[in-house]
Amino acid sequence: MTLNPALELKEYITSNLGDSGGTWEYGHTPHIESVLKSLNEKQAEEFSAVIWEWENYHLYQLADPILWNGNKNINENYLYAKIFSLLDEPEQLVYLAQNLRTCIECSVIKDWENNLLKDIENNLYYVINYVSESWIKNHLELIDFINNELSKRTTSKNV
Repeated sequence: MTLNPALELKEYITSNLGDSGGTWEYGHTPHIESVLKSLNEKQAEEFSAVIWEWENYHLYQLADPILWNGNKNINENYLYAKIFSLLDEPEQLVYLAQNLRTCIECSVIKDWENNLLKDIENNLYYVINYVSESWIKNHLELIDFINNELSKRTTSKNV
């Protein structure tokens, strides 16, 4: 690993973007997970701050490895949800939405920014146009969950 693992990951993703899905799933994703798992606290903080300057295709390729790497220094659910909130490609959003509910329900979203939750909600409404009836129900329930959190915040400010 280099002295700057975040930069290494960005360059790695860029150099392999043209590879097929199977290569990503079985080759690149495990490599990215391995790099993420090895980050110490300082490196994880730097990584978590700098990735928001990257292109969406980098973020999309990072989403699954972030979620599954197991590094306690990385807030995987928050990062995954934020990546979902920033993307705009239907195929990418539909795929990431499948794990989003678990990310949100297993997190303390009361600490998440209102704009992040609203962006997640907007992207879920967008995703609904591309999924089956069973997923629509799931996504609408998640939207209700998010709205309940936002409603609590509004109510507590008015008290």
